[in-house]
Amino acid sequence: HTTASFNTTAVDSLLIRGERVARENWDAILAFKELIGIHPADEIKLPPNRKAGTDSPVEDSVELGYIIFNGATTLNEKNLRRMLRFKEFSTIGTNSLREAVDRFKGTGSFSSLSYSLVEQDGRYNLTFNCRERSRSAVSVGIRFDTREIASGYINAIYAPPELHGGMVELTGRLSTNPYVNVGIFYQDAWLGKFGLSYTYRYGNMELYTGRDTTSHNIRFHKNRVNLDLANFYYRNFNIYLGARFENFRSPSLIMANDDGLQRQRVRENLISYRAGVRYDSYDNANYPTSGVRFKAEYALYTDDLSQYRDDTPISALSFSLNIAIPVTDRWTLVPALYGRFLYGKEFAFPMQNFVGGTQEAHYLDHQLPFYGFRPTEVVDNKFLATAFEARYRIWNNHFLWVKGNVARISHSMLELIEWDKGLYMLGAAAGYSYDSPLGPIDVLVEYGLHPGAKFGVYINLGKYF
Repeated sequence: HTTASFNTTAVDSLLIRGERVARENWDAILAFKELIGIHPADEIKLPPNRKAGTDSPVEDSVELGYIIFNGATTLNEKNLRRMLRFKEFSTIGTNSLREAVDRFKGTGSFSSLSYSLVEQDGRYNLTFNCRERSRSAVSVGIRFDTREIASGYINAIYAPPELHGGMVELTGRLSTNPYVNVGIFYQDAWLGKFGLSYTYRYGNMELYTGRDTTSHNIRFHKNRVNLDLANFYYRNFNIYLGARFENFRSPSLIMANDDGLQRQRVRENLISYRAGVRYDSYDNANYPTSGVRFKAEYALYTDDLSQYRDDTPISALSFSLNIAIPVTDRWTLVPALYGRFLYGKEFAFPMQNFVGGTQEAHYLDHQLPFYGFRPTEVVDNKFLATAFEARYRIWNNHFLWVKGNVARISHSMLELIEWDKGLYMLGAAAGYSYDSPLGPIDVLVEYGLHPGAKFGVYINLGKYF
């Protein structure tokens, strides 16, 4: 085993076996304590037995005294205490204490965290020994795939302690579809990260329109100013609220009109308000064997803060749900449901529905993945897809898998539920994956039942960014 091999079940098994052996050798443990100078040993009592027929941890209670944070210098201690959900001089269960530690670690604010309980006057003072994670850092990455050949990535954060949670962050990708993002944020262990950021993106994509069998090269420039009003975490949940300004420009965009498809110069300014929620309990970000990942977002698009083209604003509702189901210790099934619905009279190009590829949001923020269709297609207002993956673990971190997806596309909700109307997309893929220390490695073959789809091979080396 390595440190990455232990899941919750394995760790619980180790704890149970360790306690069993300790109980069997309790007298020897007390004698050894006497030998090394811990007196008197007879005051050390055997922990209470577990409930009959259960392997759940011992549910002891603790009479708390004072709560102390050692090493928390830049973090707001008041917010840390709010995250505890219990107060000084109260009675708590050990499970509550473990959950509090998990919440602290989940914020990403600590490089190490431990606690101790010291008895004083019949109560136990709880001390958290914290080592705050350095917020100033530089990260670089590189990946290879058969779509863009090579991509480089850099992320730099400058967060001096005197700013008490304030930071400046720079992120960039160098590829055939580069982008750069710079932002000023304030990050708090309880409130999350909020602030202002600017993104420039250059797009170079192959686009299909409708059921066309010919792709069209599309190039565009996109400027975005993003205001994060709230972005906080609660256990596995992330809830966010914000506003966004987008400027989209293309010197030669393919557009459909009465004369067919023609290239036009396009310039669009959009102001949107958005709110969303994410939930993630996956045990592995790349190849989960258990857990749920859910995302939902509602966005309201305007061009003058309240209207779009002198009419009602445009609404966009997007969601995705993925569930990893462990069938055996080697087989995992992952069903999924995802989609995006647009409501309004007319839609500018950058807010339309785009589908294709293995990664979401590769060219545009709301692009949806679809195995079996390598290029990108612009589809109608209502898009609903379901996918199913069966994955087999050959040995540690090596997998074989097959995946199929089917989508319904329609102009209205009524057409979406009338099976003889609208359009369908079908696709499938099979491949081999290795969850390497440097990122996922994937080799897959795919095919889609679509006029523009072709049999293809895709290879990815490294983490997507």
